[in-house]
Amino acid sequence: MATAAERTEIIQLVVGMVGAAPGADILTELEAIFDSGVSIADMAVAIADNPAFNGDSGLYPAYLPNAVFATNWVTDLIGDEVSAANLTLAIEAVTGLLNDGQSRGSVAYAAITAVAAIDEDDADFGDAAKALNNKTAVAEYYSVTLGASSADLDDLIAVVSGVTSDDDAVEDGQDAVDDAIAAAQPLLKLIT
Repeated sequence: MATAAERTEIIQLVVGMVGAAPGADILTELEAIFDSGVSIADMAVAIADNPAFNGDSGLYPAYLPNAVFATNWVTDLIGDEVSAANLTLAIEAVTGLLNDGQSRGSVAYAAITAVAAIDEDDADFGDAAKALNNKTAVAEYYSVTLGASSADLDDLIAVVSGVTSDDDAVEDGQDAVDDAIAAAQPLLKLIT
């Protein structure tokens, strides 16, 4: 059984790769896959091979050249939280790894792990680390604390889309999740 730290790492992987909370149902599936012996690094490769990620109408279609994929994905991961120069450095690094033959999933896993390990006070990439950590915290609140799920990827993306590196981003994100769930259940809202 996945530990709490491993569960958080799985959530962080989904947040980093897809920019979405997994939701309780998908998280349960991913934990079962992990418990069967599949590593989180291998999960990243599997997610990158999923049509929702790399299909023609997926988030990052497989037909995109490596440089275009790297630009789009790295911008989604850290773009608003780093300088233009640091964003360019990160895009070039990811493009280089892809051009050297590494898979998109393995590069994404390495990049997400690297961003998560950066000290939040780092002048260059600290805000990117804090934003990823904040998004992961809100996704964990949605998926674990509330046990919420959705079959709609747009709903899962909305859970973390407004979360930034701001100090109050986790609280604001959790409040937004609570408001969205309450709005989706008007009868329950009237009863409680």
